[in-house]
Amino acid sequence: VARSRIPCHVDAVGKRSMSGMAGGAHSGCLLEWHPYTKDRTMGLNHQFASLSCAIAEAHYLGRTLLIPDRMCLFGLHTSRWPGKVKPGERCVPMDEVLDVALLSQLVPVTLRDHTNRTRHRADRARVIVVSGRAWNSERVKREHPCRAGEPPTLVRRHVDTFWFSQCTRRTADSSAVIDAIYASYGGSAQSRRDYPRPMNTLLRSGLFHAPAIKQAAAAVRAAIGGPYGTIHVRRSDKLIACAPKDCKTRDELTRPAAIESALRQWFAPGHRIYIGSTESPAFFEPLRKSYSLYFA
Repeated sequence: VARSRIPCHVDAVGKRSMSGMAGGAHSGCLLEWHPYTKDRTMGLNHQFASLSCAIAEAHYLGRTLLIPDRMCLFGLHTSRWPGKVKPGERCVPMDEVLDVALLSQLVPVTLRDHTNRTRHRADRARVIVVSGRAWNSERVKREHPCRAGEPPTLVRRHVDTFWFSQCTRRTADSSAVIDAIYASYGGSAQSRRDYPRPMNTLLRSGLFHAPAIKQAAAAVRAAIGGPYGTIHVRRSDKLIACAPKDCKTRDELTRPAAIESALRQWFAPGHRIYIGSTESPAFFEPLRKSYSLYFA
C-alpha cells in the first residue's frame, strides 16, 4: 500500500476528520483544467499527481472541480490484461479508482463525461479562460471571486503541458490544501511548515482510493500474513530510454544480486518482500534464498 508523509487515518476516521473541510466552496463556482490529453495515457502515479494539483487549486479557489469521469491506463501497465485493446485505451470509471464521495469532503468534485457533457450546472455557466503562468491561483481568486447569489462561473485553466507541472511551477497553489489536511488531522504548525511543497502526492497517498481498492489491499496484507517490505523494480522502458552508459548502470543496479545487496541494508534475511515489477517473478528467483517473495 502506498505511503506518504500525510498523516492518513483512513476510512471512518478520515471521513469524520475531513467533514466540513469543503464547506467554503460555492456550488455555482466551478474549475476545470483543460485539456487532459497529455496526462490521459500516462501511468497512474503521473495521473494521480496531476489530479492532486488540480484539486489543490480548486481548494484554494473555493470552487467545485470538474474532472474526467474515466481514467485511461497506459498500455505498458496493462499489457498482461486479456482482450485486444489498443495501447492507452483501457479506461475505467473514475469512481472505481477514487472515492469521489470522500474526496468531495475535501474538495467538491463532479465528473465531466468523455462525451463532454457534465453532470453539473457547468453547461449553463459563464466560462472564463485563463492561460499561462501569469494567471496564478492568487490572481484567479482575486479577479474572479466566487460570490453567492451570482450566476454560475466556470474558470477553465488552459494547460499546455502536464497538469502536475502547474504546482511544480508554483502557478497553482498547493499550500492551502496541505494546511487544511494537517489541521484536520491535528498536525502542528511546525509540521505544516516542514512539509515539502509543491504537494502532488495527495491522491498517491492511498487515502482517497475507492473502497474496493482498499479492500483488495487489505486482502493482500492479510494473505502476506505479517510485516513486509516492498520494492518497485521498473526495468523495461527504463533500459531503453537512456544513453548506453546509463542503460548499463541501470541494468546492473536492478539485477537480483544488486537488489539483494540493497535490501540487506533494511531487512534481515527471511523477511517478507512484496515486489512490483515489469519483470516476471522468475527474474527474481535468486532472491528466494534470502527472502520470502510475494507478487501480484
